[in-house]
Amino acid sequence: MDQLSFDFRNARFEVKEMSIIIQIHTFENVYGLDARTITRKKREDATVFSAERLTWAGGQENAKGRASLIIQEDQDEAKLIVKAEHTKKIRCAKIIIPNLPAVRVLTPWEGEQEIPADGRIFSYPTGWQLGSPILFLRIDSNRYYYSRSLDDEVRAKRFAVYPSLYPNEKGVTVEMIFEELTARMGKTIETPEWIIGSTNNPDEIMSDHMRHLERAFGLTSWEERSDVPDWAKEIALIAYIHGQHWTGYIFNDYENVLEILSWLSDRLEPNRILAHIAGWEGRYYWKYGDYRPDPRMGGEEGFRKLMKGAKQLGCRVQLMLGANCANKGLENFEEWGENANLRSAGGLVYQGNKPDWDVSRSHDHGWQAWLNPGCPTWRERLVAQMAELVDEYGIDSIFLDTDMVWTNDPNHPVFPGLLRLRDELRMNRPNLLLAGEGWYDAIAAVTPLVHPGMPKLWPELLGKYCRCFAHNSWGDAGRGSTGVFEGGYQSFSMVPDSAYWIPTAIFVEDTLDSGKEKLEKIIEQAKRYAKKYLDPRPSRTRQNENGSLRLCGRVCQASSARARLLRH
Repeated sequence: MDQLSFDFRNARFEVKEMSIIIQIHTFENVYGLDARTITRKKREDATVFSAERLTWAGGQENAKGRASLIIQEDQDEAKLIVKAEHTKKIRCAKIIIPNLPAVRVLTPWEGEQEIPADGRIFSYPTGWQLGSPILFLRIDSNRYYYSRSLDDEVRAKRFAVYPSLYPNEKGVTVEMIFEELTARMGKTIETPEWIIGSTNNPDEIMSDHMRHLERAFGLTSWEERSDVPDWAKEIALIAYIHGQHWTGYIFNDYENVLEILSWLSDRLEPNRILAHIAGWEGRYYWKYGDYRPDPRMGGEEGFRKLMKGAKQLGCRVQLMLGANCANKGLENFEEWGENANLRSAGGLVYQGNKPDWDVSRSHDHGWQAWLNPGCPTWRERLVAQMAELVDEYGIDSIFLDTDMVWTNDPNHPVFPGLLRLRDELRMNRPNLLLAGEGWYDAIAAVTPLVHPGMPKLWPELLGKYCRCFAHNSWGDAGRGSTGVFEGGYQSFSMVPDSAYWIPTAIFVEDTLDSGKEKLEKIIEQAKRYAKKYLDPRPSRTRQNENGSLRLCGRVCQASSARARLLRH
């Protein structure tokens, strides 16, 4: 973490036995508050500290502008709002709290950890750091500081935690940074409410935070969600089937996929199975932006046969598509993709994680563009292709790869674009399920099925609203292959036994031959999951009067269909 190499001479306010420092950032510089101009006013509901002038260069220079800190104090916590004006466009407002006697930092996703000597930055929204703008610091065995944002929009928040810098300071410093949406940035800024406090019951604080998220983003529990079709609430096994690798290596073509589903349907009620197919359209990622059946995989005829066969079995199918990636070499890219490039608040084109697709060890593949679903031209193309797949082939679910990628794009807000994509795609398609790779609080309103894994602390922060399955970086049950994913090989593991995790079986080309013993264990896990966590359905196995078991409803029909498939 970079730091200033001098004392910035910050003005300080005392709140709840804490020192509070305010800094204002434009795109050109960082500013403090001129302590000589600060006034304090007591209102009925709050205390307001105001500075009528700003400083820069560590107090060596003055600047036109003003800033205020509004504080509402309660017994164990305080609500803070920062307002500021400047002659230049303001990027963000920062609250700094030094000298905290903390020993460890806690975030929902990563759990409890040591505070590194050079500090750590936690950013929101991202899928694998915070998930939601809330942070805890452990003081001792049963006491914690916490800070959280009560924003009702998806806007950038950053927490920085590091050992206090100056000789006269002890403990840990925490920074809470709010960055306005780029399209709204101007010469004024007002932060949403920040809450800071101490507690010996962090679970209670997290529960209150979840109530805020439900109000802010319209989140409801998985069981009550209207965008989760009834069929999706019966799923007890996700068959993660790898298709074609970026290099063109085919793990499973369309015929192989149907064979896997037939094998699974002999062992588990077919209506419990959702087939997730990655690399179904041809070369993984290389074909992103051009979604249609691949000739080498079996072509349109083979894909249609797969979909027909899956429906005869009674299984459901989920296709993996990129929410924000496309090949720049696709036809007419300049018309629908060029103006959709994801950009940072400073205007830089987003480069993404740049996988080493061909193992050249270069991580320099110029063909891949990261696009903003908030841009109408890209969203319209993506929705049109997805809608055609759903309507033409009867696809049950669409998986939006890398949907959690967010930038403070100056041209198009990202999250509202995802909401529009959701609404446009699901219009008149009530039985369509949307799934996604990553997760942060608000995106739960878009994709109720995800596969980032659960938070180490407070798994209900995700699990109350969504269900999770194994990521495509997991190894298969045979040789630990990650299939189309760029990870190569990973040790085999099963998902935890939990209501929040749907059991997942991963298939590459030889998994049925080399991993049957482990696959059988996953199928048994799926049966336990169905029995323990899923509501009774009329089509399930049930007991007749003399105590024997029989299959009924759709399961009998699917068994007959499976027999016909195997004969042909």
